[in-house]
Amino acid sequence: MPISVFKNDLGPLEAVVKFLKENKALTITQIAAKLNRSSKTIWTTYNNVKDKKIKIGVSRFFIPVSFLSKKKLSILESIASYLKNVESLTFHQIAELTNRDDRTIWTCHHRAVLKTGDKK
Repeated sequence: MPISVFKNDLGPLEAVVKFLKENKALTITQIAAKLNRSSKTIWTTYNNVKDKKIKIGVSRFFIPVSFLSKKKLSILESIASYLKNVESLTFHQIAELTNRDDRTIWTCHHRAVLKTGDKK
């Protein structure tokens, strides 16, 4: 999943669900299975954003959908953790890529560390 999907005015889960449904032609059930979330949650999320526009720009970084399936982490916590630990980006770089504040990214990464025990 291209990181540019998260630069839109949608929430992280909304962006993921909309991208997978409309750009990858996955069903609600398939998306729920991939994200390890309830089908009801995915249906509600998609129903809330189906009329909104999403821009997908050129991305240098991609997030594996499997990395977003850690149920104990939010989507943004997973993204921050992946880009910090795997891609070795700074909090500022992650913030720019996701159109979020640096402090939000730091907080999400910090929460992911506390939840998973991954000290990276």
